[in-house]
Amino acid sequence: MERAAQEGDIAYILLSADRQTPKDGKTTLLTERRYPVVIEKAEVDTKTEWPFPGFSRLLIGLKVGEEKSFPHTFAKDSEYEDLRGEAATFKLKVEEIKDRQLPELNDELAQSLGNYKTAADLRTEVEKQLTDNYKQQAEDEYENQIVEKIIEGSQIKYPPQMLHHEIHHYIEDMGPDLAARGLDLDTYLKSRQITHDQLEEEVSPRVEERLKKSLVIMEVSREEKVEVPESEVQGLVEEKIKRLQQVVSAEDMRKLLAKDNLQGLVSRTLTEEVIRRTLERLRAIAQGKEPEKLEVKTEKKEEKVTNE
Repeated sequence: MERAAQEGDIAYILLSADRQTPKDGKTTLLTERRYPVVIEKAEVDTKTEWPFPGFSRLLIGLKVGEEKSFPHTFAKDSEYEDLRGEAATFKLKVEEIKDRQLPELNDELAQSLGNYKTAADLRTEVEKQLTDNYKQQAEDEYENQIVEKIIEGSQIKYPPQMLHHEIHHYIEDMGPDLAARGLDLDTYLKSRQITHDQLEEEVSPRVEERLKKSLVIMEVSREEKVEVPESEVQGLVEEKIKRLQQVVSAEDMRKLLAKDNLQGLVSRTLTEEVIRRTLERLRAIAQGKEPEKLEVKTEKKEEKVTNE
């Protein structure tokens, strides 16, 4: 859509925020993520709007590709207790704007959308989902800060081949998201007028940061003896496959489940679950819920590669 955003539109934006005063040595308040934002009318009560009341109306007049930066201090009575009084600088970029034609929000509409008796029931459920999403995001940020703290006191070494391998998987994992947008990798590269090598170079810093975190987390899992019982692995893989089937074509699923690729899927699913449980353990330790004092050595010996 070429026109500027206006009331009633849905704008898809990249949003991030930094604290104006560092907390625990960190300035990041909100890591950059893509959000859909409904631009509400002026008379609509936006008390529970994320990230703060009236935010959506700041998008009015912006076009796709435009960026905006602005300060905001959260109210002392903000809905989000841990942000009360927090002063931050927000940055956003508009990626997409869609016109929205909404039916009247009434009991009939609510009943057509699920197991809701009234429009109030639907509104309550939506508010709960938004709150749950925010809590999950806050937990993710908290866990990220814990891992970064461990990284600061660690020496992490790995062979270049490991980073190259992770970059390959990162780009491979872009497939489902691109497919959901009606694209494949070649079309995506052409739309951005870049080569595959340029894409690898672009994502390299992000992947390297992720690799370091993974190495630290896996070392913590070893120290803390975090394991996934063999009896649970099959169920986890089946859940993973069900999620992929919702966004991946039948042809791509056949390739993914081929013998040569299936073991990789199982391995990555198991690794993801170990990471999830390890982060849960770290969060518990950081909050004083675990008696053990965590001491982790994360130095990795660099592998030597020789050509015979």
